[in-house]
Amino acid sequence: MEWVAIKMEQVGAYFYESQLPENLRTHLTVIQEAAQAGLTPVLYDTFICIDETDASTIVKVMEYVDGVRLGDWLPGASKANISKAKQILTSKVEALGKMGILHNDLHNNNIMVVLTPKGTVKDVVIIDSDLASYAQNTEVKKVSGMFSNSGNYQIAYAILQKLIQEKSIVL
Repeated sequence: MEWVAIKMEQVGAYFYESQLPENLRTHLTVIQEAAQAGLTPVLYDTFICIDETDASTIVKVMEYVDGVRLGDWLPGASKANISKAKQILTSKVEALGKMGILHNDLHNNNIMVVLTPKGTVKDVVIIDSDLASYAQNTEVKKVSGMFSNSGNYQIAYAILQKLIQEKSIVL
């Protein structure tokens, strides 16, 4: 049996499936593209529930990530594990940038660390892509092999710097 994660997001009563706003369509496309590239969890299905008061809820059925949030994992992590997590996270953030995708909400609680049974880092997964979008051409610039913009990638870089500072890891 495979587990799934279900995320529910309430929206205004005016929102009906036949009136999907373009930004939601684009958002779902961004999530699907990132998932197809193996950078975020797979989005299996999305649907809208409308209750008797006409309040609407977007329901997303997604791949379940069996891991621990980066912020919870960091305090007890070894230097070797942090180094591997940093490498994987950097690779995924750069890959998103090359695809022109901005997560727009990247922080310790939106990054999951997946561990092997022995406790070593198996993968790092970027989750909660609800604010993800395509970057405008002027928003993304390649700088020393790392993509950056005023938000998403500076935050990723800050997270990586925190990893380095807390555990004295050399870049």
